[in-house]
Amino acid sequence: MKTPKLCLTKTGVYYVYVNRKKVYLGKCSQNVAEVRYRNFIAKLLTSPDNVPVANITNDASVTELAAAFMVAH
Repeated sequence: MKTPKLCLTKTGVYYVYVNRKKVYLGKCSQNVAEVRYRNFIAKLLTSPDNVPVANITNDASVTELAAAFMVAH
């Protein structure tokens, strides 16, 4: 399977296309979106038949914030 590309809407919401379906990752910073994207891809690779549901929230978890901080520094 080809790895889906991380995309951004004009309104600032990140998403990926999987099996011709748009899966939203949420409206957040680019660093947080990249963390959510990597987590989504990891889940997708472990169960390719079942598309995981992404976390569609504007509130980033502590793990996501820490990972975004580590990427930025």
